[in-house]
Amino acid sequence: MPWLKHISPRPGLALWWAFVLMALLAPARGRADEAAEELAYKVKAGYLFNFARFVEWPARGTNAAATFRIGIVADSEAYAVMSAVLDGKQVQGKTVETRNLKPGDDLQTCDIVFVARSRARYLEDMLKKIGDAPVLTVGESEHFAEQGGCINFVQQGEHIRFEVNLEAAERAQLKISSKIAAMATIVHTVKPKEGP
Repeated sequence: MPWLKHISPRPGLALWWAFVLMALLAPARGRADEAAEELAYKVKAGYLFNFARFVEWPARGTNAAATFRIGIVADSEAYAVMSAVLDGKQVQGKTVETRNLKPGDDLQTCDIVFVARSRARYLEDMLKKIGDAPVLTVGESEHFAEQGGCINFVQQGEHIRFEVNLEAAERAQLKISSKIAAMATIVHTVKPKEGP
């Protein structure tokens, strides 16, 4: 930047200009981060759609209405991105309908429930509420599948991979296609350690 050579190197001035430059560059970094996160949620929404195609629910698992319900427990920005990808698509002869849910809502009314990282602190309670209901639980936080979720997204470099807990899926009476299992890392439920 040619204008920088006109700045006098008085004590403290260099530090002041450093803060100015940081302030100017921060919005650009912030926009790049937001764009990357938006893209990640679009990719994850695409995965959810494919999970719906390659997972088999018991007769009572997919509701009798003409909708396939995907609950998204996330902030409004993540929900907006994912719902734009999913709403109105056709899967298993039904129309996909997303719902923006809170951790305390009735999660058993959905066929799939996605729990964003921002809501991970409510995970234990949500999994208890879902219980053994035929709901495919999908998350993106560390140890989600090991805590009893069915599928967990994991970031590996620039790629989004996923883990599958077949035991959790079996408890939920769900049959996960071998095509999904072959692409995933298989993990098992880890029981919490009991106190002394």
